[in-house]
Amino acid sequence: MAELIDIQINKLEKIADEIEISGITILKETPLFREADTSGVLSTAPKNRWEPIPTNSIHIQRKAVQDYQRFYSMGLVLVKEFLPEKEDEFVSCYEVKKIGHNGIIDYLQLRKSQYSNDKNKIIKNFTDLLDIQKSILMAILDIASIKEIKLREIIVSDFVDCEIEEAEVLLKNNHFRAAGAIAGVALEQHLRMLCIKYQIDYHKKDTLGPLITKLYDAKRIDITQMKLLQYLSDIRNKCDHPGEIKKEEVKELIERTKKFTSEKI
Repeated sequence: MAELIDIQINKLEKIADEIEISGITILKETPLFREADTSGVLSTAPKNRWEPIPTNSIHIQRKAVQDYQRFYSMGLVLVKEFLPEKEDEFVSCYEVKKIGHNGIIDYLQLRKSQYSNDKNKIIKNFTDLLDIQKSILMAILDIASIKEIKLREIIVSDFVDCEIEEAEVLLKNNHFRAAGAIAGVALEQHLRMLCIKYQIDYHKKDTLGPLITKLYDAKRIDITQMKLLQYLSDIRNKCDHPGEIKKEEVKELIERTKKFTSEKI
């Protein structure tokens, strides 16, 4: 999920960069003129009106507006899904209803008068609004990664619980070796999940030993926990290979695995 979101956000970021370039061009090349105040009454309304956009910029404006509508619509879906608390802020940058205030679409369509005729100030206001929307979308990447990890934690937790329950049933029916093997699988999956949670690199084929070492090296488990896990790993290995295995050992493996996987690390 996070990878797909990453691709989508990068795509939207590129679109936004193109919109910014086009918007700056439109705002720079379109003249402003100051309306004369003939009423004799002091007015606080904006007086700087846009003249018709130059002919050579019409196609730039048309594409910029179309691209921005795409950017906004796609971005809003992501914001609603992953960062709903930022929806109002994202939407507010699109269009402003107040007199004298502009949203991004207002700047691109040159549809509102301006208080100032300072083009640098106008352009900065435009790019600042676009930057706000871009920064909100960029924050979604981290949120999506967190949500993905949380989802994996839930799935792995359910899997581990089911495996431990099955191991307990097998132990009760005196299938010691099978019970120990299944408990070992549950423990292994739990350690893999911890590696994902804490962004610790591991290989898909890593078994208990390497996973334990990586978690310890990353300081996610202490030496006491490491020794316990190594002890449980030794019992699991006995279950996977020919040789004597005692019921008490397997029982301890299951009970300690159950306790360890329920602890918050």
